[in-house]
Amino acid sequence: MFRRDEIRQFNTLISCFNLIGRIFNLGNARSYHGRVCQVEFSVRPPWTRTPPGTLTPPRCELADVLFVTFNGAEMRIAFLQAKSKNSAISLPVKLDNAEQFVVLAQKPLVTVWHCSPSSRWNDDVLSGAILASVGSFGIFFGSPLTPVRFNYLIANLLHPVSGPNIAAGRPHLVSGSFDCARPMPLGQYSYGFYERTECVGLRDFGAALFSLEIGTPIHAQVDQLSPKSTNKLPASLNTRMALRKWTLSQLADEPEDRLLIELLNSPHLQDLPNEPVERDISLGVKHVVILNTSEMNGA
Repeated sequence: MFRRDEIRQFNTLISCFNLIGRIFNLGNARSYHGRVCQVEFSVRPPWTRTPPGTLTPPRCELADVLFVTFNGAEMRIAFLQAKSKNSAISLPVKLDNAEQFVVLAQKPLVTVWHCSPSSRWNDDVLSGAILASVGSFGIFFGSPLTPVRFNYLIANLLHPVSGPNIAAGRPHLVSGSFDCARPMPLGQYSYGFYERTECVGLRDFGAALFSLEIGTPIHAQVDQLSPKSTNKLPASLNTRMALRKWTLSQLADEPEDRLLIELLNSPHLQDLPNEPVERDISLGVKHVVILNTSEMNGA
C-alpha cells in the first residue's frame, strides 16, 4: 500500500516543478525522462559488497534524479536518491543497498559506467564536486493512516546506526540503517557557497532548489576551485561539457524545446571546447529536472 503511494508521490514531485515555477513566477522548469545507470567504484568494505572468494567491485545506481538549476550567474547540479519508510518519522532510514550511501556520501571516483546508452559524465563528476549537496536522499515517510511526507538530507550527514548486514543468499548486497545527528543546521557554507543540509517538506525543498541552495556549483567561476580531472581540465568544466552534450542530444529530438534552448544558450554552456554532437546520451538517472530561475533571481 505504502509503496504505491510512494511512487505516486515521487511522480508528483517530478512532474510538479513546471507548474510551481509558472504559478509563482519562479522561472521555467521541466522534467525529462532518463535511463538508470549503475556505476562501479573502489571503496573498500564494510559498506560495500564482498562476495566470498571474488573481487567483484562495488556497484549500484548513480541516482534516481539529477537536478540542474541555473540562472545567468550560477549553475548547480544535484543527484538525489529517493527512499521510503512506513513510519511517522523519516529517520533512521534503512538502505537495502548501502553502496548507494557510499556513492552519494563519500563521492568516490567512478571506475566503470554501466549505461545504455553510454554516459558522457566525467569519472569525477562526484569526487570533483566542491559541495556535499551534490549527493542527497529524499525520504518519503508515512503510514496507511497518515499522509506521506518528504524529507531531504545531504547524504554525507548520515551515519550508520546498525549493520553492515549481508542477507542470506545475497552476498552482493550490504544493508544498514542510517541516521543523522541532532540538532542539525539547516544550511552551511563551503568555499563561499551556501547549501541546504536539510529540507522539511516538498514546499521547503522546492523553494531551496529554486533559490539555488541545493547542489554543487559548476559554473566557470568554480573552475579555479575545482580539482583537475585526468584530462587536466577542471572537473567542473568537464561536467559542463557533459551537460552540454546531453542538451544537444535532447535538442536533436526536441528542437523547439524552450527550456533546453535556454540551457544551451546560458553563459555556462557557452565557450566550451567543441566536440562532435552525439545522439541518445544518458546522464545515468531516471529523471533529469531542469530549472531556469533567472526570472526569480533577477539574473
